[in-house]
Amino acid sequence: MNQLPEDHQAGTEADAIAAECAQHIAEDLLRLMDMTATVRVSRAAADDPAESAPLMVEVLGDDLQELVGPKAEVLNALQLLLRALVAREIGAPANLLLDIGGYRAHRVEQLNRLALRMAEQAVEQKRAIKMEPLPAFERRLVHLALREFDGARTHSEGDGDLRRVVISPTT
Repeated sequence: MNQLPEDHQAGTEADAIAAECAQHIAEDLLRLMDMTATVRVSRAAADDPAESAPLMVEVLGDDLQELVGPKAEVLNALQLLLRALVAREIGAPANLLLDIGGYRAHRVEQLNRLALRMAEQAVEQKRAIKMEPLPAFERRLVHLALREFDGARTHSEGDGDLRRVVISPTT
C-alpha cells in the first residue's frame, strides 16, 4: 500500500502519490470492464482559495456513453468506487473528480447557463423558482454560479434524491 507522508494535506509528494494511484486504479477498472480509453490526471481548479483543489481524473476515448449512463448515474458510481479504492490504497481520503468523455465539463457549462437563465426569470417574475432535483455536486455548482448574481439568492431544500436548489429574488 502507498502511504501518504505525515502532512498529507499540503505536500506535492502526496499529490503525486494520489494522482499516480488514481491513474493506475482507473486504468485497471477500464481494463476489467474491457473498455479502451486513456486516463489523464491533473489538478482541478479550486472553487474557493481556502480549499484544496481536487484531482481531476479524465477518461478520454470513443463510445464512453455507457460509462456515464442516464443522469450520470454510472459516472457517479464509478467516481465513488474510484475514491474509495484510492483512499484505501493511500490511507487517506481521496479528493477527486471523475470525468468521462468530457461529460462533467459539458454539464458544468450547461448548469451555469441554466442557473443564470433561471435567476433572471426569478428576478423578472419576482417569485422563487425551484430547479429539478440535483446531486450534491451539481447543486453546489448552481450555488457557486449564482453567488454573485445581483438580485437573486439560492438555497437548497428537500431530502435525499429529491433535494433541489431554489432560486429566489432578493427584493
